[in-house]
Amino acid sequence: GAVAPLEADREQHSVAGTWRLAGAILRLPERALLVTDRPDAFLEHVADGLEALLPVRVEISWASLDMDPPAPTMPHHQRLNVELNEAPYALLDVLSVSPLDEHVRFSLEHLSADLTFHVDALTVRRMRRVVRELRAAMTSGADMESAAYSAVEVARRHMEAEAAVLLLSTSSQLKPLA
Repeated sequence: GAVAPLEADREQHSVAGTWRLAGAILRLPERALLVTDRPDAFLEHVADGLEALLPVRVEISWASLDMDPPAPTMPHHQRLNVELNEAPYALLDVLSVSPLDEHVRFSLEHLSADLTFHVDALTVRRMRRVVRELRAAMTSGADMESAAYSAVEVARRHMEAEAAVLLLSTSSQLKPLA
């Protein structure tokens, strides 16, 4: 008779731990939003969080680079499709040597939809910020050259490029404007 309560305790503890883990998985996007506002860095942060929570490896394939993503390299996996404006953006392959718990798989399915929502929202937020900065840069210049230079600088900074040039096409020639 003393074994049954102990077994029930262990099972209840296991269920509570599973639900805590599922909640932690679903809170990963919230934590990632505190760290970055770039969609790519956001997904990388979530992937790192999954690797910290679970005995898994997460591989990210970017739709712009990997038109045909590689097949998962471990026997147990779950693929999270992330979209941007209803088009493929990235795949997160959650890879494990052992089967994933059904609650973890369920949480990962919901995480995929959350990631798409947040990638869309982050992208719209970034585009609005760039448009505001471009508008301010274009109206702050005393002449067309200084306005163009300011606009190119805004674009360069947001694209994280080392240099940028704005070319003006005039009668089949390209003339540097800024």
